[in-house]
Amino acid sequence: MSYRRASIVQPRLRHFAPTMIMGAFGLYFAFYMLFGPHGYLALQRLEMRQMTAKHDYQLLKGQREALDADVRLMRPNNLDRDMADEQTRRVLGYAQQDEIVIDHK
Repeated sequence: MSYRRASIVQPRLRHFAPTMIMGAFGLYFAFYMLFGPHGYLALQRLEMRQMTAKHDYQLLKGQREALDADVRLMRPNNLDRDMADEQTRRVLGYAQQDEIVIDHK
């Protein structure tokens, strides 16, 4: 009688074994797709880093444009006297005793 049970169980096991193995592979790949080094969460982290880098780039670009505008005003062929006076007073500390210097930076 135990011989018959074994013969009934084996076909069921043979029938469900490939399904169970494929299900295990499917779960493994689904987990790896979400949590792996190239998965969905890694993509989210990468996009966050990209947004931060773009923001930093915009800040640096604005600072560079401001410096370029200051340099443009200090070129010898286009010297702005007010800019030269401002830079001289700020860098060298030249000011008359009756003047008030306000540093806005």
